[in-house]
Amino acid sequence: MPGLKPVQIKPTDTFFFRGHRDFTAGETSAAVSFFPPRPGTIYGTLRSAYIHRHSDFASFGSGSEPEVRKWMGTTTAPGELAVKGTVVKVDGTEYVPVPYDCLIAEGKAALLKLRSDVPELAWDRRKYRLFSDDITKAESPEGYFVPLFQWKRQMMDGKYECQAVHAGEWLAAEMKTGIALDPSSRATRENMLYRADMKRFNSKNYADEDTGFLVLVQNGPDFSDVRFARLGGENRPAQVRQLDQGFSLFAGEETMALADAIRKTETARLVFITPTIIRQNSCIYNREAGRMILKPGLELEVMAVANGRPYLVGGWDIAANRPKPRYSAYPAGSVFNLRVPESQADDVIKTVLERNITDELAYEGYGWAAVGVANV
Repeated sequence: MPGLKPVQIKPTDTFFFRGHRDFTAGETSAAVSFFPPRPGTIYGTLRSAYIHRHSDFASFGSGSEPEVRKWMGTTTAPGELAVKGTVVKVDGTEYVPVPYDCLIAEGKAALLKLRSDVPELAWDRRKYRLFSDDITKAESPEGYFVPLFQWKRQMMDGKYECQAVHAGEWLAAEMKTGIALDPSSRATRENMLYRADMKRFNSKNYADEDTGFLVLVQNGPDFSDVRFARLGGENRPAQVRQLDQGFSLFAGEETMALADAIRKTETARLVFITPTIIRQNSCIYNREAGRMILKPGLELEVMAVANGRPYLVGGWDIAANRPKPRYSAYPAGSVFNLRVPESQADDVIKTVLERNITDELAYEGYGWAAVGVANV
């Protein structure tokens, strides 16, 4: 995956990330924050920070700055800026979500086993299912993260167990209470009290510059002179720093070892590191036929799926003053177990590393995925 340019966004205060749900003063009194931010939030943060540094929004709206228009587009169309994906960075260690085909037990994330020797059920006639032989009390992987280097090892060795950390161990909650003001008199308005669930990193080394969000820019301008950004709800302050070193998810020797392991079992895991948008009439996933289409001519059998509850991706179009189109997204950590013919192993790995697997908004960082070995 050549050419990825890491840009770190470090919140300097509390932050707040909200989904597509309405939050109207006088109607809903509480706004709940989630973590990590959606890819569109990070993409919009970088985009607006660059515009603020090199132009202004009036010029951006008119398209009078050629360089800004090239990279950041216009109010109606995106530019050439493309984000591969984002990982969480805490005290210098990069973290990714625990895949949904794992179980969390005693602080470790272990892969479920893909089995075909299972009894057929009246309500479930799938040939393959994911099972665990461990009877220890376990938790869902939702909200848990693993160090990237351990995640990579598990992708290459399905028996390896990762050390899992819940996001709650990094974050401190700061509940904000406010009340809406009358825009003309600036006096408070009745029945307009609200609460917002603000968060902040509570890392012990947070004074260092090693905690925040590591954004992997696939195609973009030089961000070295962009120092500050507005992040998430209420435009909270954040520092921006372009890192000198490059980023590669898997090196050449690692991809060769992955391909050899996949050829032995002819099965693989397609693991999404960021959420992926899958439409009802999807171009990448045919639910009825049970087929995953990675690109034209590369279509694979889906043996089993492990995912969290899909959610809606939306937002507000400021220029058009209307809601953006809404899409259904599978959460980060979703996994598709695929049947991979021996002759296609190299092509599958190469295709997934080079492109984002999503129906929409690939340039924002949706659909960043990788291929790993299955636990069979």
